[in-house]
Amino acid sequence: MLEMMLAVALLLIVSGVVFSQIANVVNRYSAEESRMTAVDDTREFVDQIVRDLHQTNFPHLRMFTPTFTGSQPYSNNSIAAGLVVAGPTQLQFEADLDGKGNGAGAGQVQVVVYQLTKNGALVTDLTQCPCVLQRGQELKQANTAPESQPAPTFTSEVDNVINPASEPPFRFFDQFGNEVTAIPNFKSTDLNPTISKIYTIKISVTVQGPSVDPLTKVKPEVTYATTAQMNN
Repeated sequence: MLEMMLAVALLLIVSGVVFSQIANVVNRYSAEESRMTAVDDTREFVDQIVRDLHQTNFPHLRMFTPTFTGSQPYSNNSIAAGLVVAGPTQLQFEADLDGKGNGAGAGQVQVVVYQLTKNGALVTDLTQCPCVLQRGQELKQANTAPESQPAPTFTSEVDNVINPASEPPFRFFDQFGNEVTAIPNFKSTDLNPTISKIYTIKISVTVQGPSVDPLTKVKPEVTYATTAQMNN
């Protein structure tokens, strides 16, 4: 009986060690899978921003004759105004994203908005995060200035964005590589707006994974950064 009890005790100890290691492997796999999902989702979202920005300001005002553009050219829904809002946590711009043309009355220009939000409100203080980075798109309304276009419906997003205060999602640079800050929004009546000097946008998104790493006991963080040059 004593030998049997000793054998059972040893078996329980060995089984406990084995199952503990199996649990660690499962948890580790879950954490890595969560991390890779965050990487893929963030990369796909940032790549979408870059693709959209490459279409900014097309079709441009210079592509049309004065008789078509009229006295308020940027109110025409076949003409893209380029960047309309350029802030550390918000982008709004106009572009022909589907490339279907720009004939009079075609209305192919879209208004695109990217914004960092928390509980539905625009975030300006990154210490409030984790936040949500959203994307919305809508057809540009005719006879409406770019700065007066209604907000689009937001259909895609990245959750758990935790960018540090020193690296907001969007930073702006002119054609000489100088950073442009404190950028006033686009106005149809401004003939030489500061916002039109932006040539490159740096996009940086840091996301926190949803699962705790069993080794480090913290949630993993991933950062995806790139730049997009644009015809603004």
